[in-house]
Order: sequence, then structure tokens, then C-alpha cells
Amino acid sequence: MGMKDFAKDLLEYFRISGELALGKTVRELSYNELLIYFQLPRDLIKVGPFIIISAAPFANYVTFPVAYMFPRQILSPHFWTIEQKINFALIDHRKRLRSYRPTFRHIQAKLDSVPETYVIDDNDGSGIKKLDSQKEGDIIQLRKKCRAIFGKLGSGLHPTVEEILEVKFAFTKKPYGMLHLSSRHMSRLCKIYGINSWLFGKRPRLWNFIGFIREMDLAIIREGGPQKLNQDQLRQACFMRGLNPVGMTRDEMLNWINNWLFIARNVEGSSLSLLLHCPLFLGYNQPTNWRLLRGR
Repeated sequence: MGMKDFAKDLLEYFRISGELALGKTVRELSYNELLIYFQLPRDLIKVGPFIIISAAPFANYVTFPVAYMFPRQILSPHFWTIEQKINFALIDHRKRLRSYRPTFRHIQAKLDSVPETYVIDDNDGSGIKKLDSQKEGDIIQLRKKCRAIFGKLGSGLHPTVEEILEVKFAFTKKPYGMLHLSSRHMSRLCKIYGINSWLFGKRPRLWNFIGFIREMDLAIIREGGPQKLNQDQLRQACFMRGLNPVGMTRDEMLNWINNWLFIARNVEGSSLSLLLHCPLFLGYNQPTNWRLLRGR
């Protein structure tokens, strides 16, 4: 069954790639198509050697027992049971959670570099969308609002999505804009998202990753919202965005994903760094994350 599912997704990946090469845009793809296009290359790197070696005469007598013993390291999710998918996701997520606090320390350390105020200007050329409550000429107490958000996170709370979006101007340029993050800061962000932090090009890889996540976010919205996702898809979406969904009800997962989608809908290319930090803003103090990190 696993090989059949893998082959089906592989053919779908080639179809999608061909359509994109002929001029179709990423924004025309469905959520499932985006997920396959995003995930299949990673799965192929992982399971490809196993498939090639297994094709050799009598090799299956060796490869199959090894794959059975080490499914997480050798096989892709196509070959896993639902229980394995959850358990392996928890193992990976616990590793990522270890970088939450160091990343939070990085943004706290740059608080004094945040401009005291920011004046909304429709003609500043940034292309940043304003909130409905904002108008040209409004003065935002930017550093004060950032301090309030960091204070909430440090005291065990989470800011509201409106509070998060009010500080997105600090995530367009210095100190938190994508082009101004330090190498150590980016390394921690890479670890939060399961991206190899030892390779060169951390900045473009983070940019591409969060940009693709946002495209999937917009596809979810276009297709009727997260309530249209089945339980496995919803759980996967939470893990991918920094939340441990194990132990949460479906309504709790939907509420969390809807908060993420609200932010994704209100950021743009210049403020993608804000979305990149949302595992902290939305998940730093989540009970399921803390329980997993502490091994409970």
C-alpha cells in the first residue's frame, strides 16, 4: 500500500511540475497539490535509495528487515501507520521546540533597536497592508507594543493576532526583517522548521520555506478554511507550523490554525519574517508544546 501511495504522489508531482513549467502559477494549485509539490522531493531523497537498492536481485532480503527496524530513518510517511506518523512527528517536534527559547532570546536582545514609533504612510513604497483599524498618518508606538508582546510571552501568555499584526512593521526592516537577522538567529529558526542549519544559504531557504507555507495557508483559505481538512491533514498542518496537536480537540486545533491563517492573510512579502516567527508568538506557551518539551 505504501509503494502504491508513493508512486501515485510521484506521478502527481511530475504532473504538477510539468504544469508549472508550462506557465501555471503556484497560486493556481490546490492545497493538496501544494503539499505534494512541497513534500515529495524530501520524501524522494529519503526513500529513493531504499527503492533503488531493493530492486537489485535478492536485496529485499536485507532491505526490508532494515526498513522494518528503522522506518523513521529510511521510509517516507507513505509507508508509516497513523500511530507511527504521530510518534515520529512528536520526536521531530520535540527537537524543534528546543530552539524556541533561544530564538525568543534573540528577538528580546534586539528590542532596543526597534524604532520608538512608526508612522503609517500609504506612499512609503513598502507595499505593507494596513489593518482595518489603521489609517495614513497613524503613529504606532512600535517599541512599546513589541515590549508588551515579549512581556506576555515571558509571563506564560500569548499576544492576540491583532497585537501581533500591529508590530509587523518591525519585521520589515531592522531589527527583525528577513535581511537583518543574524546568522545565529537564522540557525535557530532553521531548527524550528526542521531545515538543515549547517548548509550555506540559510536566508533564502528560510524565505522559500515560509513563502511556501504562506501559499498553502492561502490555499486553505480559498478552499473553505481549515474545517475542510481531515484530522490527519489538520494534525500535519499544526506540526508544520510549530504546534504539537496531540492532546488537543479538533476545535482547539482549528482555533489555533485560524489564528495563524489570519496573520498569513495579512502579511506580504516584505513582512514574511513576522509569519516566520509565529511559532513563537502563537505556540511558545502552548500547553501541548510545553508538555512535550518537558517529556510529560
